[in-house]
Amino acid sequence: MPTCVIYYRVSTKEQEDKISLPAQKRALNELAIKNGWQVLKEYTEIASGKNIKDRPQIQELLDDIIEIRTDPDYCLVYEQDRLSRGNEFWQIKMLFQDRNIKIATIDKIIDLNDDKEDLISDIYGVFAKFERRMIVSRIKFAMRDIAMQGRTVNPSFGYRLINKQLIIEPSEASIVNKIFDIYIATHSPFKVYEYLKEKGIKTIKGYDFCHSTILRMIENKTYIGMVNYHDDWLPGNHQPIIDKNKFEFANRLREANFSGVRGYNVFLKNLIFCAHCGRKMSTNTGSKNYIIYRCDKRSNWRGDLCVGIIIDKNRVDEYVWDLIVKRIKEIQPQLSEMKIESKIVDNSDHIRKLKKRLRIIETDYYVESKLDKSRFKEIRDDLLMRIAELEDHREEETIDYSYLTNVDIDLIRDSAKIEEKRALACLLIDRVIVSKSGKRRFDPNRLTVEFKL
Repeated sequence: MPTCVIYYRVSTKEQEDKISLPAQKRALNELAIKNGWQVLKEYTEIASGKNIKDRPQIQELLDDIIEIRTDPDYCLVYEQDRLSRGNEFWQIKMLFQDRNIKIATIDKIIDLNDDKEDLISDIYGVFAKFERRMIVSRIKFAMRDIAMQGRTVNPSFGYRLINKQLIIEPSEASIVNKIFDIYIATHSPFKVYEYLKEKGIKTIKGYDFCHSTILRMIENKTYIGMVNYHDDWLPGNHQPIIDKNKFEFANRLREANFSGVRGYNVFLKNLIFCAHCGRKMSTNTGSKNYIIYRCDKRSNWRGDLCVGIIIDKNRVDEYVWDLIVKRIKEIQPQLSEMKIESKIVDNSDHIRKLKKRLRIIETDYYVESKLDKSRFKEIRDDLLMRIAELEDHREEETIDYSYLTNVDIDLIRDSAKIEEKRALACLLIDRVIVSKSGKRRFDPNRLTVEFKL
């Protein structure tokens, strides 16, 4: 009696399709009975057909054939591409040819040692690979189109996806607001975690909240009415849960919390610049008794070597903080009506990162041959399109300062934590410029503090 092995596979996205596991088992067992084939072993797998190394069941099937633990006449699969796609299928085919094993699908039997049928199998494999790539391309296009329409298919905590629209879930929305309130009050994701743990609040999938999940929620612009596509945030058409001013303030606190370098909180990180070369200055933490802001002595855009400006960090921080306090006192009576003039959002950092990724994939293709031509073209075209969009995109933003009217500046002048100082500095200061004069000596005349208003 002829013998066979049966291999069933679905990827997770295909669970509800016509080729689900129960459908495959039913069809292939009927095929074996109809042809009078004895089933030696069955293999069931839920995995992508992209490669073999992540699929233990196909590896076991091949090992059984190589070690002659099974010696079937036929290998039954729902479709040929259930075994694999691309180059790895040719490896399986060579083994089947060597052991004279035929591939049987629901509508045909392929004898790989027959030249004509082998050619048909190759053609089918090429078309299956092409079809898969077209499906992936269409999915990416559809996802981008959905994002451009202001919609998403991945609801965040606080929303439900109803009729392809994000709809606020009131009970969860109140929790999201509470998370932001606790974080702003305590500057600590751990305090938020303790609250959620005490109340028994779980994520959408029923898991406990963790430190990283809470921080991702603080950064999640879905809560201010935006949707994400490949790290690009686009305007959404759903209702925001969090006020934009509250969201931005919480994220300034988050940035301040992570501004420390080897144990030191850097009050003016990303705000202090070298007057000679225009670069941002960093801190030198080599000595705990004497900390400085310094320029890294890199070449500027003209190719000139920077003179390496340095200045006492603690004295600069004290001086700038006094200026911030003074500035708030001056403008506080008018803050309820005051708004900063609209400014253009700088996309240069994002563009630079995308161009770096472009150089990497070009190296992978042209130098190291890690990508095939179609995959390289797909990634390159996507990156070039995103770079062009960012270069053309000039977004304006307006920041509302009205919530500072209730800040008791005399109370926080001496008691404010570094996170609170950092948040106010980011809000009010455009940049601090340090000029060359002396070595580490502090002199207010060396500093130019540019306020946003």
